[in-house]
Amino acid sequence: MPKKMPPPAALLVVDDEEGMRTTLVDILAEYFGRVDEAANGEEAVRKAREVAYDLVLMDVRMPVLDGLQALRIMRREAPRLHVVLMSAYADGQELAGVRGDVLAILYKPLDLPALLSLVREVLAEKSAAPEGQDFT
Repeated sequence: MPKKMPPPAALLVVDDEEGMRTTLVDILAEYFGRVDEAANGEEAVRKAREVAYDLVLMDVRMPVLDGLQALRIMRREAPRLHVVLMSAYADGQELAGVRGDVLAILYKPLDLPALLSLVREVLAEKSAAPEGQDFT
């Protein structure tokens, strides 16, 4: 199986836990090309304004600006941005209001094969969709 998935993708990993963030960036970069990182929602929003990411993987609970607040801003500014939320602490009730705004909600510890499969699927569907058409 080839390591890189054509065409190259631009991903953003957002997590305040440096170890988690670095691990995800390293693994995802091996398979999918460009992977940027942000330590909080404010930094993620800024980066998403600068780069047209194919997918954002974002933690829910973070300092400065949490993932749910960042998601609301990103949705307002880029309605077609594809976001997957990750959380070790959030409960179903806390996330119930955003289920329609995200592709998936993953719970930590992450199932790495499932995460890689999800990212592959999202990127494949996105690259197959006609220009400007949202596949979700």
